[in-house]
Amino acid sequence: MTDGQTDDYADFDADAFNRQVVEEFRQHNGKLSGWMEGWSLVVLTTIGAKSGRRREGPVGYFEVDGKPLVVASAMGGPKNPAWYHNIAKNPQVTVETGTETYEAIATITTGAERDALFAGVVAQDPGMGEYQEKTTRVLPVITLRRIDAEPIAGAEPAADPHRIPAPSG
Repeated sequence: MTDGQTDDYADFDADAFNRQVVEEFRQHNGKLSGWMEGWSLVVLTTIGAKSGRRREGPVGYFEVDGKPLVVASAMGGPKNPAWYHNIAKNPQVTVETGTETYEAIATITTGAERDALFAGVVAQDPGMGEYQEKTTRVLPVITLRRIDAEPIAGAEPAADPHRIPAPSG
């Protein structure tokens, strides 16, 4: 930074911003307004890798080849977001779509599977490709496999073609 320049993000509180997005997401059944209008997000709740506490935050959501997934892009930053480290330690997560809430297993994809899924993400959102170009790390692609048989009480059920039926008999 040179004299006279200011760091526009010096006072930015990412936690407060995320709390505001989550609140609006929940109040409007997954719909957001303003510059985030039309974005496909979920609220992903993880267990802190170090703290063991529940952590929740808004994350971009995609479906590629019938697989629900998220990308640990951190907007192309040099490090993976904290939630990525949380799922690496404890892959059981809670996913809120805006119309329902369910438990899932988060799986970090690798190799050709990761590359094919990421190509599908970029086809839906070219900005993700730009994030990949900004960083030397490979952006992790994480699939979300539903593990519960019924939506969590209080959440409105929605048609979900990825739903795993409850075992019979």
